[in-house]
Amino acid sequence: MKIWVWYIYLCVGQCFAAGLNSELIKSKSSLVVARAGNSVVVKNNSRFNKGDKVLFLRPTKDNFDVLARGVVSKLNSDKVEIELEKESVLKQPQEDDLTILIDKPYVAPPKSFPESPAPGLAIQDPENPGDPGYIEWLSGGYESALASEAGIPVNQSKRVSGYRFQNFRATWYIEYYWRLGLDYEKLDGIFPTSTYFRQKVTSSQKYTRYGLSVRSRKFFKDRIRYTFHFSILKDVFATDNADENLLTTSVSGNGISQTIDWEIESALWTSKKRLDARVQKIFFNATLFPSLSAQDGSVSRGTSAGSNGYEYRLGLQALVYMPWIPVFKRWVVDAHFGQAVYNFKFSGPTVSETNGIYTIPEGSSATESRFFVFLGLGIRFDDFISKFFKPK
Repeated sequence: MKIWVWYIYLCVGQCFAAGLNSELIKSKSSLVVARAGNSVVVKNNSRFNKGDKVLFLRPTKDNFDVLARGVVSKLNSDKVEIELEKESVLKQPQEDDLTILIDKPYVAPPKSFPESPAPGLAIQDPENPGDPGYIEWLSGGYESALASEAGIPVNQSKRVSGYRFQNFRATWYIEYYWRLGLDYEKLDGIFPTSTYFRQKVTSSQKYTRYGLSVRSRKFFKDRIRYTFHFSILKDVFATDNADENLLTTSVSGNGISQTIDWEIESALWTSKKRLDARVQKIFFNATLFPSLSAQDGSVSRGTSAGSNGYEYRLGLQALVYMPWIPVFKRWVVDAHFGQAVYNFKFSGPTVSETNGIYTIPEGSSATESRFFVFLGLGIRFDDFISKFFKPK
């Protein structure tokens, strides 16, 4: 029963919005300027009176989406505070949405509905609508320094003071399951290294990470958010060197991490200016890899046992918005620095270089670290995938 009532409410609201002239709506509407708890603040255009019923609309390409209904609760000289009617909220009004007066008072649906919708219908919680979903593609350069420390003379040439890698990252937060997100990150490059005899050899690194994210609601004045991540890591260092002075090593494992975001603007922030930019968020991420598997190449330190690692990142993201550009309106600038550390422990038989002068002992350990600074540019869209499959 609840599903049909919500569906009829949505259809009636959409038909109401579609039936009005778009220019008439814009001329008689007011812009949303802020959100304060369960209330929304809009500009006062002298058309509001206390107790008036209003409708919140969001302009689309060809129409308007109905978001919620509310009642005027406070009047000031330049602003009006409107209290949302919780039962009517389909989407939380945001900045630059529109409000328009409606003639007939809104009658709330009966309160005898079941608490949850039928399976398969992703209706938002009316009292606490989720944040918008989005898709982000980002690419940039890593300036890195690589170092390896061990108690034995192995991997002594795995020290590179500075090299640049290319990075690509994709993120998708799903519109109708807004807590869930998927992410993918790839980092690779080729750089020169030297053997024990100072001969130049080619080495490469390929870092791949897949993740599932679960984000919380914002709190502390809608500024702070926690996001939990579960990730799969694959990191391969390959070299043409043939002895123990520089080893080919493949590292894999599962990680858990947490990101703390201070969100200054919405992830889908917009502006009326032809060119506008804002810092969207400042973030800190810490990742723990409680168990890592490390496998060397033809020259080997043995079997990995009890290896682990961690990584941290601190940075910010800024948004650049240009409404006059088709499709690619919202650009992302990402800048952060951090460090990744692997702690290796090996056991069992080792394999040394054939006809070499050094035999690798069993039970060795080593620490590898990579310090990095990143600057990237990307594009962020509304979640057009979810909207494409949205029931009509």
